[in-house]
Amino acid sequence: MVLVKLAPDPSNYLREIHGPVRILWAQVLKRAIFDYVMLRKSKKLKDRRDYISAERWLFSSDVGLVDACKVFGWPLEKLRERAKEMTPIDVRKMEFRDRECFTTNDLEVAGISDGNCR
Repeated sequence: MVLVKLAPDPSNYLREIHGPVRILWAQVLKRAIFDYVMLRKSKKLKDRRDYISAERWLFSSDVGLVDACKVFGWPLEKLRERAKEMTPIDVRKMEFRDRECFTTNDLEVAGISDGNCR
């Protein structure tokens, strides 16, 4: 008798889904912070648009940002405060710390996480 697995195992479902979701949100957050910090003083029109887009997303009541913070268990205001304080050097450290194996520790190292990262 051959058993065929038709649906994901419910006990592993959250674990299987949660990892990729965390990686995706971490990359989105890193990009928004990169654009907000690195393009802040740019004079180029495209850079200004990207900066404004990142600023709106980071500092509005966007549901996506709220969801991203929930995934990591981070206070929304702490993320916003840290983004305002970050310098281009901080962003470069976050971006290049570990190119080959991305982890959410990149955001923790930048001081964004409050240590509640799972």
